[in-house]
Amino acid sequence: MTHAAKPIAAEQLPVINRLSQGASGTLIALGILASAVLWGGNRPMGAAILSLLVLTVFSVQVIAAQRAAIHRAQDSRLLLPALLFGAVLSWAAIQALPLPAPLAESFGHPAWNGLKDQTGHSGVRISAEPGATWRAIYWLAACCAIFWLALRAGTRAGVADRMLLIISAGSGLIAAYGILAVVLGANPVTGPPAYPGVVTGTFVNRNAFAFFMTLGALACLTCFSTPHKNGHLPRGSLRTTAAAAILAITCAALFLSGSRAGVAAFLAALSVYLLLTRPRISSGLLRVSAAGAAAVVILSAPVLIERLSDFDPFTDQRADVYGLILSGIEARPLVGHGFGTFQDSFRPYLAASISGAEWDYAHSTVLELIFELGIPGALLIALGLAVIGCRCAAFAVHSRHQVAALGPATLMAAALHGSVDFAPQVPANTALFAMLLGLSCAATMGTPRKPD
Repeated sequence: MTHAAKPIAAEQLPVINRLSQGASGTLIALGILASAVLWGGNRPMGAAILSLLVLTVFSVQVIAAQRAAIHRAQDSRLLLPALLFGAVLSWAAIQALPLPAPLAESFGHPAWNGLKDQTGHSGVRISAEPGATWRAIYWLAACCAIFWLALRAGTRAGVADRMLLIISAGSGLIAAYGILAVVLGANPVTGPPAYPGVVTGTFVNRNAFAFFMTLGALACLTCFSTPHKNGHLPRGSLRTTAAAAILAITCAALFLSGSRAGVAAFLAALSVYLLLTRPRISSGLLRVSAAGAAAVVILSAPVLIERLSDFDPFTDQRADVYGLILSGIEARPLVGHGFGTFQDSFRPYLAASISGAEWDYAHSTVLELIFELGIPGALLIALGLAVIGCRCAAFAVHSRHQVAALGPATLMAAALHGSVDFAPQVPANTALFAMLLGLSCAATMGTPRKPD
């Protein structure tokens, strides 16, 4: 017999917790959407506003949570992931701090060789650029706070649903804006497009936009596929109709972005989601869904075909860059070059054939993490995410819980897209990823109940 997680009832919590959870969930969802509108948060202002909001909400929630013993019990269930990510943050901090003299010679970054000649080993660090490392630590801590806030908010009945609705509606509006901008030939937010005739919405990069649309579509699908009694999807409701329309617009914008990795990641994530939830869809709804999917594919086919035909692995510089990154990893496999320092620490490895471009990202989140943190540090992140994903997947398999299935689907999208691009690192995308993962994990908490 399967069980679903029963959300925590409002009367189980003190008044301050009820108010703070509802408000924090709404504020975090709105803040992520605001950062997405501000160029995907890929500008100092957008990321700074989101970080400040997260820090403020997190502080309020920590104070409020001191009175709720039920939350302390829930936090203990995620002790292993917390320890793993705590270890990552601690290691990154060690990278940024001065090394003791006996260790400086062996583990100090070559960027500090000039300082060694002048002052001995004083001030030598593992990180090539400590300031960048501290900024990366701050942002990772903020994303961990977003996960924790979503976890807390999602355990309260109705709050997770509201957060998903906000993200779904916001994603649909950004998608509609992107399509309209292409039709009108002008994008007031991003200015002259880097990809003429391609939908990028409020993002400056098509792949970053496609990843945000993938997460938005999964959130919308979760709202759309929430079953009524007997596990059947609702029919004819205003919510279902609106969700279907938003999902269609979001998917259309995703496919019209021309992002090959984005489309592949979405299809893989969708497969995981459907495999875990196994929704029972009426024949009429299935026909409508099939017709909508066919229309999206037909409309976006010219863009995708052009992108696929343009791909040439022999002329794509990304393959050459991956080889150079592997050389950098081989040089410092255990300690890395410093968290958040890729742009500075990779520059010495650039070959003459590609040195004319500035590579601020590795165009592979996986390789960039290994390059910066070292193999052990990157494995800690992978293990922490795997523990969360396995917990959510196991719960979703037994309960067919839609929100629980959202986590493994989101992880699949991030793993696949992040293997060949930097889209998951764009601040708005990372924040939304953390939020959806927290909501998914929250679905596995609470008091078990039998399904209707």
